[in-house]
Amino acid sequence: MTDSAYKFPERRSQSGSAERNSKPIADTLCPLLSKWFSTIQRDARLLEIGSGEGEQLAAIVKGLQQKNDHSHKITIQPTEADPQGCEDVDKRCNDLNSEHICINACHCLDIDREEDWKLLAGDGFDVVMLFNIVHIIPFLTVQNLFKHFGNQSPSVLNPTQGRIILYGAFDEEGKTRSEGNEKFDVYLKQKDNRFGLRNIQTDLEPLAKQSSLFLEEKIEMPSGNVSVDDAKENECEC
Repeated sequence: MTDSAYKFPERRSQSGSAERNSKPIADTLCPLLSKWFSTIQRDARLLEIGSGEGEQLAAIVKGLQQKNDHSHKITIQPTEADPQGCEDVDKRCNDLNSEHICINACHCLDIDREEDWKLLAGDGFDVVMLFNIVHIIPFLTVQNLFKHFGNQSPSVLNPTQGRIILYGAFDEEGKTRSEGNEKFDVYLKQKDNRFGLRNIQTDLEPLAKQSSLFLEEKIEMPSGNVSVDDAKENECEC
């Protein structure tokens, strides 16, 4: 498939990189997801924004199935920015449905298009996952993204128990940027000067707080990546 079939071809992962990252992501997040879902006491809903080619989602689904400790159903909604991306996700994940895990057909989501968000809004998702996305979209789009985690309509996040998980390369206050992340940031800005690594403390956490989300946990991951868990204020254990 040629890059011209995708709305954002620069988001297509380098060969093998998504597969390499899938196992550590699943190993880290599956225990957390299982713990969170076990406290809900009802069927759970999970949304992934920017599912890419579906590698990480497939690994997480398989990890949750192996744990097999959920008594309630988990419904998962993947999204991508264009029909070809959605087709890639569906092709990878369609066969992973099981008794307790239902993966819906991938939904086309343009972050800056309100109509797309309205089709996702409703009772609210319990967890929203965003992997390797906030550095590859303009910061104005990042701001619009976080707006839909707040309590205004159309919001996609459960207003009382919702959580978001961000994974990727980030800048952090008080930490020296690694050589790899420095090169990655230069590469991104050469692609589009609106792209680039986001600072957790100065860029992302203020946006999260505007949506009543607060940093609960930050986990160092391989290859200079970080997993960040933000929870609604009444769910935060920090």
